[in-house]
Amino acid sequence: MRPVSRILFTGDIFRTVAGESNQITNIIWLKKLVEDCIREITDLPISIAYDMDLVTYGVETVTPLYKNLELPPSLDAWAKIYNVTDVSQALCELVVSPISDAILVVFEMPPILQVILDKAEIPWIAIELDPLRFLPDLILNFRFSSHFSIASHAGLVTNRQVKAAVKHIKQKSKRELGFDSEGAFIFFAQTEKDKTLIKGDSFLAPESVLEFVAGHSAGRKLFVKPHPLSASNPVVELLKARLNGDIIQGVSAYDILSASSDVTILTSSSSIYYEAIAFGKTAYRQHGAVQDLAFSGSKSLWAHYSPSFWSALLKNVVPSVAQSKTRYLSEPKSNSIRKQLGFYGLDPETWSDSHSLEADGLMRWIHRVFMTRTSQSQRHN
Repeated sequence: MRPVSRILFTGDIFRTVAGESNQITNIIWLKKLVEDCIREITDLPISIAYDMDLVTYGVETVTPLYKNLELPPSLDAWAKIYNVTDVSQALCELVVSPISDAILVVFEMPPILQVILDKAEIPWIAIELDPLRFLPDLILNFRFSSHFSIASHAGLVTNRQVKAAVKHIKQKSKRELGFDSEGAFIFFAQTEKDKTLIKGDSFLAPESVLEFVAGHSAGRKLFVKPHPLSASNPVVELLKARLNGDIIQGVSAYDILSASSDVTILTSSSSIYYEAIAFGKTAYRQHGAVQDLAFSGSKSLWAHYSPSFWSALLKNVVPSVAQSKTRYLSEPKSNSIRKQLGFYGLDPETWSDSHSLEADGLMRWIHRVFMTRTSQSQRHN
C-alpha cells in the first residue's frame, strides 16, 4: 500500500444517466456529515475525489470511463458493467491515478469499483444507508477494505436495539390496515432502476418479477404496494393486470409489518425484506446478491458522529492519527439523517427529536415509553 496523504470522498462513479455522475449530491452530503469528526483526529486534507462538483457533475470523470468500456453512458450500461470483475489495466489507471495516495470513502460502492481499488491496494471505506430504517434515525452501514478493522463501538447497532425499536414501532402503528390482509401476499415494488435490481448484467425484467410473484402467491390473495417515487412502474401494472393484484395506498410499510394479521411479504430486492424479518413476518425476495454485499458490514446508529470511532478505524492506516476517546462532538439526536434525506416511509414523529441516540439513553427511553403505555393499558382494563 502506498503512503496515505489524503482522505477523499466519492460514490459510484459509474452510475450515470447520460455521462454525468448522478451521485454528487449524495457525496457532498456524506462528506459534510462526517468530516468534522475525522478532522478531530487527523490533519490529512479531506476533499471530494476527481474534482467532482455541482457545476460539472463529474462529466470529465465519467465520460472517459465509458469510452474505455466502449459503451454509451446510460443506466442500462451501468447495469451491464456493475458486477464486472475482469477489468482492463487502462480502466484501472483511469480510476486509480487521481486517488492513488488516498483513503477513499465511497457512498454506495459498486463491485466493479471495489475490484479496481483492491487490485491497486487502495484503502477504502464503503458506506450505505442500511435497510433497517425504523430505528430512531437512519443507520449507516460500513464496510472496509482489509486495511481496516474495528472490533466494537457503543454507537454500533445491537440486536437488542433492533428488537426494542420493533416493539416501539408496533406500539405507534395503526391497528387497522383498511383491507383484508389475513393470509395475504403483499408485494412491495421499487423504482425501476434500483441498483438492487441488477442481476448479472441487466435489470430484472418485469416478466421475471411476474413469474416470481405468481410462484409464491399461487392464486392466493395478492396486494401490490407501489414505491412512492415510482407509482407507474410497469411491474405494478403487470401484477395488477395478470395476477389481479389489488393496489394499496395510504398505508405505511410499518403499519403492514406491525399488523397482527398473517401476511407474507414479497419483493424483488427491496430493503423491506430485511425489515419484514426483523418484524417477524415471512418474507421472500427474488434477488438478494446486491443487497447482501452492500449491507454485509457494521451498522452505525451514531458511531459515525464519534471521533473515537474514526480514530480506532483509521489508526492502522494513518500512523499520525490522534487516539481519541471523545464519544461525539455534539450529542446525536433522533431523526437527524431522516430529516436531511427524507422520511423513507417512517413519519419522524414516530420518534421524539429530543432524545439521544446513545445506546443506553435509547434503551432507557424506549423502556420508559413502553412501560408507561403498558401501565396505562392495564389501568383501563
